[in-house]
Amino acid sequence: MPAPALRKVARYGVRNAWIVYNNAGALAYHRVWVTEKCQVKIAQVKLEIAGDGQKIERNYGYECTGSIESSVEDNFIDTYISALTQVLPGSGDGFESAYVHGSSTDLQQVYSGFMLNLDAEDITGTLAAPVPLVERYYYPRVVFNPLELSDAQSMALHTRMFSWTARRTTTDVTGATLTGFSGLGAFWRREFISNPANFDPDASQLVL
Repeated sequence: MPAPALRKVARYGVRNAWIVYNNAGALAYHRVWVTEKCQVKIAQVKLEIAGDGQKIERNYGYECTGSIESSVEDNFIDTYISALTQVLPGSGDGFESAYVHGSSTDLQQVYSGFMLNLDAEDITGTLAAPVPLVERYYYPRVVFNPLELSDAQSMALHTRMFSWTARRTTTDVTGATLTGFSGLGAFWRREFISNPANFDPDASQLVL
């Protein structure tokens, strides 16, 4: 197998997406059912220095944001990405359960992680045949925005949008040190996985 820097990789689409959270000191994973898109945006802040007949630009800042559109309303996810708790009905209420949005509790920052897996193949010319891969994008510490819903339409799937902003870190949400995240830390890591046993999180860590 060639070194990662020498790989030619063909990507075929989203395999799955996961919320990563701290479950009593261990990493756990909850699946987000993606429908149409999962988007990540990288923005850099440039400083322009000019004078003496020359001008240079220097990359100074970094921002990483993303969003996932899900076809399933999954209340379990709210307990992993926010400080909201389920409200039970009182006397005279007609609901079975509810979540109250727009309060200070809704705006509290709760750190979780996000992991996006893409189905791919290693098509490096020195290989006898393409090798199945998963190309993983791992954002170990993110903050999700409050609830966002798509526009409701007649005879159309009503989806939910999960938007997040990554934080620079050297540890995951359990506090464990991340390989390669040295110094002041980093925002994300791109991984190449060829062992099928490691394509998805271990079954003992999953809440589907």
